[in-house]
Amino acid sequence: MSGLALAMSGGGAPAAYFSAGVIQYLAHSGLLDDLRVVSGTSAGALNAGAVAAGLTVEELADLWVDARPFDLARPRLDVWRLVNWGNLARWPSTGVAEYLLDAVGWTWLFDTGRARRWLLSRLSGADGQDGRIPVRDGLTVVVSSVDQATGKVVRFTNRLPPRRRGAGASPPGEETPYRRSFEYRQVQLTVDHLLASAAVPLLLRPGREDMHEYVDAGLVANTPLTPVFDYRPDRVIVVSAATVSGPVARPVTLGDAISRLIDNVARYSVYSSYEHAQAMNALIHQAPQVPAVRGKKEVELRLIEPVGRQFTLTRFLDFSPDTAHHVMAHGREQAARALAGWPPSRRTARPRRAPNRGP
Repeated sequence: MSGLALAMSGGGAPAAYFSAGVIQYLAHSGLLDDLRVVSGTSAGALNAGAVAAGLTVEELADLWVDARPFDLARPRLDVWRLVNWGNLARWPSTGVAEYLLDAVGWTWLFDTGRARRWLLSRLSGADGQDGRIPVRDGLTVVVSSVDQATGKVVRFTNRLPPRRRGAGASPPGEETPYRRSFEYRQVQLTVDHLLASAAVPLLLRPGREDMHEYVDAGLVANTPLTPVFDYRPDRVIVVSAATVSGPVARPVTLGDAISRLIDNVARYSVYSSYEHAQAMNALIHQAPQVPAVRGKKEVELRLIEPVGRQFTLTRFLDFSPDTAHHVMAHGREQAARALAGWPPSRRTARPRRAPNRGP
């Protein structure tokens, strides 16, 4: 497979808005028509689903401008399960803190049933209660999540990547799919796979499939760039919700310190994935005969990141119209800067996908 690939990271409301702005720019420039692979985690997975379902830029903007926290989740009501009475009745044999935690019967706080109905109503073409997403022809969608039972990253996709060339590979001209069942799962993508990728541990109800529970992969694979290369694209756009290249201020409060901890995880995820890809490009260019890169090709990379923005606990859930318009506009601006000088699309932008500039 060749063409353009898009990898979008997670990070709550700012990530959803920023990557939506980037998608708007891609539609306006005609690059969205060249897209062959879209990969997303958490909020990036929700936007990947929107691209797969063929939402126009107006519909995508409305999706996030109209989103409210209570559209996405509601508190649990099964308070009778809050206390694990069996553990509470036992004589404490551990520390007080561990004893009290073991007495709590909940492992998540908010139900996502409302979010599922919200997505079903918004993703045009989603098929009834099973929530199937009608992925457009020629597009591969990869949604990353974590299997809670194994701790491994799972890639839900509508199309498995071709097997790499090398020992045991298919004859020239033939390609067979990966059989790494522990990583790739070929499925009919649904809104439930998107929600599983966005199920923040402890906060949101995990997604379920085949008796397994899946949660947000943001802490271990926040930038889903790795699977993109298995599809052998020519060009890759990486969208980060966190500022990667700029410095950040020193934390001065406990809230700042917690936010910085999470922000650094996100920054490192983007930085390590992107730097690894650049290192592989350099190795392919300088020593293509090295076994580790034999049969691979250089891939043109572009990183799109916000300027002067970092994660905070309050911004993570800041679903508001004003913030949505502002951050989407910033995403469009940063995309225009990062992609300036790229080869123009072979297609012209479709009028119906002119970017929504907001008020």
